Amino acid sequence: MLNKNYKNLNAEEKQIAITRLSEHIHVPQDVLREVLLKMNPALSIIDGKAVIHRNTLMRLRKRIIDHTK
Repeated sequence: MLNKNYKNLNAEEKQIAITRLSEHIHVPQDVLREVLLKMNPALSIIDGKAVIHRNTLMRLRKRIIDHTK
């Protein structure tokens, strides 16, 4: 269950989320960090993996594309 927003994660969990998602989406970590701070999506860190809803991931990709234009 997704029980925390990005801003409510501790520093270690934020770094895990940024690292895992940037590898999955193939985007630089600094760009992803900026977009995550603006969106503040619901996600969880389970066993060192970032868990995020599929629709949220699609919205995140769209925002990254808009951000990099």
